[in-house]
Amino acid sequence: MKNHIIINATALTDGGALTILNQFLKEIPDDEYNYIVFIANKINIKYTQNNITLIPKNLKSFIERFLWDCFGLKKWINKKNIIPVASISLQNINFRIGYKIPNFVYFHNSIPLFKKKWNIFKSSERTFWFYKNIYPFFIRLFLNNKTEIFVQLDFIKEEFSDSFNFPKDKIHVVRPKIISSKILDTSKPKLDYNKLNLFYPATPLIHKNHNVLLQSILLLSDEIKGKVKLYLTCEEKDLKNILSEETNQVDIVFMGQISYSKVFNMYIESDALVFPSYIETFGLPLIESASLGSSIIAADLPYSREVLETYKGVNYVKYNDPKLWSEQIELLNKNKDQIHESLKLKNKNSWPEFFNIIKNKIQNNA
Repeated sequence: MKNHIIINATALTDGGALTILNQFLKEIPDDEYNYIVFIANKINIKYTQNNITLIPKNLKSFIERFLWDCFGLKKWINKKNIIPVASISLQNINFRIGYKIPNFVYFHNSIPLFKKKWNIFKSSERTFWFYKNIYPFFIRLFLNNKTEIFVQLDFIKEEFSDSFNFPKDKIHVVRPKIISSKILDTSKPKLDYNKLNLFYPATPLIHKNHNVLLQSILLLSDEIKGKVKLYLTCEEKDLKNILSEETNQVDIVFMGQISYSKVFNMYIESDALVFPSYIETFGLPLIESASLGSSIIAADLPYSREVLETYKGVNYVKYNDPKLWSEQIELLNKNKDQIHESLKLKNKNSWPEFFNIIKNKIQNNA
């Protein structure tokens, strides 16, 4: 009889979540287990490894995914006469499997843990209000004494344990895989090297905090303001809620979504990475750019402090204070040619550790 492991990943369709899914699939060991992975049907992923089976599902809404988690997935495995040896959720919330087996949750949504109040009556904050006030109910729903949690940073482990009264010895810190700069594109980005080029690779979501960058540049003196160029990986229409006649003074290049290799080129060619995001479970651009010796201005929050650890090329700034960001940009302008020692990448506790923990729990449960 085959040893089946059921993986639920139907909500991982873009951004960092899709990166997690891709890394997970690439790191699945070619072992005695058959990994049945439920994914969204709109993503184009193919794997030929013999022990990976991908099952596309068309689940369009949170309600449809919740009903799948509660009833649909269990019904599917019963219909196939599958008795799994373990289950893995890659999307923060566990699911109903119907068997007392080791079950694992990869938790990578820190909105419920961030101490901020959101306004349900503001359209831009409604989703965050849901994740802060309602989503924790669903996180708790299928936690049991055989559940183990995977997170990306130590501070998330502490916050998850406190927020959900969950045992720390069942929470494992597993960092995402850090890709090296060897994937560089041969074509260099066309930058204006007479200016201070600032790069921020981020989706246009409210917690990514693009507004603090715009406001900080507006606070610069006219002389310096004209020398600053901000490169964003989104479209102008995506930031229409914060763009105004005043922010037209800021020289912005809307790059749209760019390839991973072009992101690395921007780390190298720009003068600094700016990263004001105030909700992150890891902040991958921080460690990627630090591995190249880039100058960084980052939000002064636990995730950035932990990710960058001993890196000397970073200045930390209170995430919601444009004046302090403005001061750091001015300081950067004076020292734009400063060279930093690259941060050595440490793939500690990465995916091999993830799968070793799962295998050990399965064997101990046998």
